[in-house]
Amino acid sequence: MENCSDNYTNYIPNVAQNIEDLGGWVSVGILGGVTSFILFCLYLYNVRIYIMENPSWARRHQAWITSLPMAISFLSMSSFFVPRAAVTCDTVKFTYMPFIMVQFVETTLVIGGGEKVLLDDLIRRNTQWYRLTLPFRIVQLCPFTITKNLLRWIVGMIYQAFVSQLLLTILMAVLEHAQVLQRDATNVAFSTILILNMVTFTVGLFFFNVLIVGLSAHLESKWPKFMGKYYALLCFIFVQKAHGFLISIFTFTNYESPILTWKTLDAMASMLEAFTFGILFFLFFKDVVVQDDSITHTNDSAANVVEGPLLPPQPVINELASP
Repeated sequence: MENCSDNYTNYIPNVAQNIEDLGGWVSVGILGGVTSFILFCLYLYNVRIYIMENPSWARRHQAWITSLPMAISFLSMSSFFVPRAAVTCDTVKFTYMPFIMVQFVETTLVIGGGEKVLLDDLIRRNTQWYRLTLPFRIVQLCPFTITKNLLRWIVGMIYQAFVSQLLLTILMAVLEHAQVLQRDATNVAFSTILILNMVTFTVGLFFFNVLIVGLSAHLESKWPKFMGKYYALLCFIFVQKAHGFLISIFTFTNYESPILTWKTLDAMASMLEAFTFGILFFLFFKDVVVQDDSITHTNDSAANVVEGPLLPPQPVINELASP
């Protein structure tokens, strides 16, 4: 197979050229298509479970969360076969991940009964939170007591990751079309946006860990395998970011792969990771929410269920009454 230059600013092969260059490696993309279809079927099965067995206020967010491996797999397969779509697919992929983090946060708040119910329960239990918790709670450092303002600050820092990624992506596209930015490490504008992107996402991931670990004691009985769900999502995002970062280092140094382009290797790794974690997502997220009839799930904006008529009752006019 011919080695294509990995500097996408100089040469991007079309689909026919890419397939010719891939040679026997096309079978990897075909296998990725099969695994993507399997993930799609598993996703539909999970959605069916949510519709049939979950309360209405808990369906939508879980459907979004479990779509992540399937979406990553299809995006990576597109990048594998269509190199000219690689930048667009990567942009969607790395914007979609913080969006799913937001959906996970929304799910925990809704299942917990809303912000007020969660706070009351945390204060009553005098739950200890930690600023730094390593996976599986091996080490927990810097304890603090949660308050309403702190809870809102933590949630806000998670939401900013998605908003920041979206705004930085739009800014990068605008500057690129204005010929101010080039996707090269030597370009100041690109390097600045890349650093901001990494910082904002890392901050969001840090507070995401603080929030979920802090709420785990409250939610493990209401959402079975809660921490398993969390670690599956966290590890998937971390692995995607880590290997993407390594690929970008090789790309920026213009070091050529002896066999495949780095973008192709990135797509292959993403498809493998998506299938592996897609199976884990299926195993963890198929467990439905345990309903608690003592909690009314109407406090959260994401779970507004209309309990009564939309309009107030109107007085009955007796048309037969005499004037």
